Amino acid sequence: MYTTDKIFGIKYKEYEDVLEINEKGFIKNLINKMKKHKFMTIVIFSTIVFSVINIIFIYQFFSILGNLI
Repeated sequence: MYTTDKIFGIKYKEYEDVLEINEKGFIKNLINKMKKHKFMTIVIFSTIVFSVINIIFIYQFFSILGNLI
């Protein structure tokens, strides 16, 4: 496979002697990248989860603080 084949997403089928264009969707591309880069996926996912939990805790703290005043 040549570099231009990877850039343009072309695949050569030897048994049919034809060129095939890979038409992967955004979701399929994203899933393949997540499988390839598992550590970064875990880091990004955990950062998002902990940020959401942090926002919820801050909101709860201010709502308790508001009830005390």
